[in-house]
Amino acid sequence: MGIHTLVDDSIRLKSLEAGRRMVNLCLFAWVAATAFQILQTRASTLFIAGAFITSAVGVLRLAEGFKCSGPTKIACVVAMFVPVVNLFVMNWFSTRATQELRIAGYSVGIFQASKEQKPELLHTDAPTNSRN
Repeated sequence: MGIHTLVDDSIRLKSLEAGRRMVNLCLFAWVAATAFQILQTRASTLFIAGAFITSAVGVLRLAEGFKCSGPTKIACVVAMFVPVVNLFVMNWFSTRATQELRIAGYSVGIFQASKEQKPELLHTDAPTNSRN
């Protein structure tokens, strides 16, 4: 395994981590907006535009992290502007990114993923205080 492979994999995982965070925030925003009926206020146009753009950028980052082809990336970004379909696409990408990050050794939460630190092995050559 060369250094370029490690760097590429690290960049890919960072892209998955960032895209997943953006997509999860957008999913949460859509649920909150529906629950609190924010979409019926005057500020809804600004909210909707921001959520659509953020979800498109998040899905694009995830598609790049998964090394999807150009037409697939375009289809995913266009799907972000189709109501209800965007929720399914974001959920699918988020679930897939969560699986990839866990396989890579990340501790994954709702909005955050961080590399798990391995605990140091205990030294076995230290004297023990056991009485027989």
